[in-house]
Amino acid sequence: MPRPATLTGGALLGAAAVAVAAAAARPVDAVKELFPQTPAEVADFVFSSMNASVNPCDDAYTWACGGWDAANTGSRNYGAIADRVEVALDKLLRVAPLKDTNPGILYNDCLNLDSRPHDLSVLARYGPVLRAVSANGTYASVVSALATMHSNSGGEPLFETGTIRDSRTEYGVKVLKVYRPVLGMSKKGFRGSSCRDKEVQAAYKTMLVAFMRYANEAGLLGGAADRGMAASGWASAEEAAEAVYAFEERIQVFKTAGYRAYKNAINQPKVNYLPLATTKELELVAATFSMLGVKVPTGLAVIKYPVYFGSLNDWIRADVVGNANNGRAILQAYLAYKVTRSFGAKELVGPDVQAAYRAYKAVSTNGRRVKPRAERCFSRVADRFPVEISAAFMDNFFGPDKVAFAKGMAKDIRAAYDARLKASAWLDAPTKAAAVAKLAAMKLVVADNTPNGPEDNMADVVCTKGDYASSYLSANTHLWRVQWHRLANPRAPHQASLRSWRTNARYDGYRNEIYIPSATLSSPTFNPAAPHALTFGAAGRTMGHEMGHGLDSKNRVYDARGLRVNWWSDASDAAFEKRAQCFVNVFDGYKPSELPGKHVDGQNTLKENLADAAGIRSAWAAFQARKAAGATGPRNAALSAKFNEDQLFFLGAAQIWCKRLDVEELADDLLNDVHSPKRYRVEGTLSQFGEFAKAFNCPAGSRYNPANKCSLY
Repeated sequence: MPRPATLTGGALLGAAAVAVAAAAARPVDAVKELFPQTPAEVADFVFSSMNASVNPCDDAYTWACGGWDAANTGSRNYGAIADRVEVALDKLLRVAPLKDTNPGILYNDCLNLDSRPHDLSVLARYGPVLRAVSANGTYASVVSALATMHSNSGGEPLFETGTIRDSRTEYGVKVLKVYRPVLGMSKKGFRGSSCRDKEVQAAYKTMLVAFMRYANEAGLLGGAADRGMAASGWASAEEAAEAVYAFEERIQVFKTAGYRAYKNAINQPKVNYLPLATTKELELVAATFSMLGVKVPTGLAVIKYPVYFGSLNDWIRADVVGNANNGRAILQAYLAYKVTRSFGAKELVGPDVQAAYRAYKAVSTNGRRVKPRAERCFSRVADRFPVEISAAFMDNFFGPDKVAFAKGMAKDIRAAYDARLKASAWLDAPTKAAAVAKLAAMKLVVADNTPNGPEDNMADVVCTKGDYASSYLSANTHLWRVQWHRLANPRAPHQASLRSWRTNARYDGYRNEIYIPSATLSSPTFNPAAPHALTFGAAGRTMGHEMGHGLDSKNRVYDARGLRVNWWSDASDAAFEKRAQCFVNVFDGYKPSELPGKHVDGQNTLKENLADAAGIRSAWAAFQARKAAGATGPRNAALSAKFNEDQLFFLGAAQIWCKRLDVEELADDLLNDVHSPKRYRVEGTLSQFGEFAKAFNCPAGSRYNPANKCSLY
């Protein structure tokens, strides 16, 4: 089969060969004030966040965060950092130094999308491959249409693809995974009979009608010679929309059949590793990948529900290739709808298509807030130009002195954690040696902007001022290539999953690496110019938390190389489970007064609670070592007048969790979040650490100084 050319130009696959562009030019003074640095600013944040009338021994969360809760409904300390980062990068992209670069061009054009005229020319480029489906209905025409859609942001209409870690091997070995598609509505959405269901169904059909009109206008319907609604076999957009709706219901039936077959099978594995080339059910997937030129080195595809793919393929063979039951026109209309919806959701076509999409989303999400345009644009640009965005951010807001300070903190905290492991009396010698070796091998990716090898070379991306759609598609095609580059190549020595502007942190158990982006290391949680007690309590606790994940209830089964092996002795394993159960019991006992009868799920939140416990202890020990050496950083007169250094440490640790939740958010967190609600992260961490009680002279038996405390490492 001939391979479809990408609509944005360039080869579908291939590693880049030239170096990543140099870091952005120095600096943008206009946004320096976004990151408070002065002693007065640091003290003001600490004091304004507090409710000093509360005794920390009774309620350290309200003591540390009562002021924040009163003034910042629905936000969080880290959320405020994220907001400042976005404002800063907005200026870097709109003014300098990124304005005239690819990311700046894409961003500024995105900001002006609301003023575009109605223009469907970008959709029209799909016309030839979609009209071929109706004109001749060959299997090759279906495959060509799917391949073009998959590789050019046209959606994944009949199956979705991606790469995942091969759970049977060391991290870095990727395998192809093929999923059932996500439909426009859920199974309940299609079949529900409530008033609410009917409202969503009606809104969905209205959107389908609009999209059929736009698809027809763009030339996506009809045959090779005759185009338009009538030539496609439909009397109207409404009739075509009804056919699309019915076809999605058919796909839902295929999905359900696949699920039931999976559930009814005896000794069914969690996933099936099936040979792509010879598995009958995967004929369509194999043909699509062959046309795209995507190499699958293992020859295997991970499939959970193979019966779905077989049912779909049988329908294509019978109704499209066999030209039965108007199958060609139905499939063409469905593919045209998916392309139009995909482009509408990404704002790649004019405002009319976008308005039709948003009207449906307003109904289906009960009027959920639409993200502001600048926020949507930044997310799109940052995800597609990570190295350029990271370089500009670090060059302007996170200089070499901060990088050195952050990396030094991480090394000190690991050394402190190492000492605690070696002192753990409950670990036997072989298990302790393996735990120490795993910590020593852990890679600390802190305030780092090292590119992810060839895939971060964006030389193949072309952004043109005034042509947002083509610029976006060019960048997105690069992202599409990246996952297949990872599939076809061996484990990369560096594979950062969090970039510098992200206000998050992560531990990767398969790579045995922690990621601490520089944006997370921003005031007020990180500030070399503030007392180091605050920074070790906040940012240091975060570093220790991520290191702690290496030996939590989930990741302890992986060794220093990222391999899942049993390196725990029976005795140490039993001791771990006993100590972990102590934490489960403590968190099970937290019962929010706002939700009578509800409590924190100590088992569901266990790995995060264990990481919190490890983080506070290792950060504390590292800070105590610095204090003993007299290296506690600048003195803040206003803070020192109220607190000693140990108290400042715990105040910093508590204030990173400041977040006010309404009752609905709290209920959702209790049900779905693997983290305990912020209030209980503070209490469950600090009340179980005796050094907090010592710092504040908490009476024995008080809420934050219980007689029996949980401990792990």
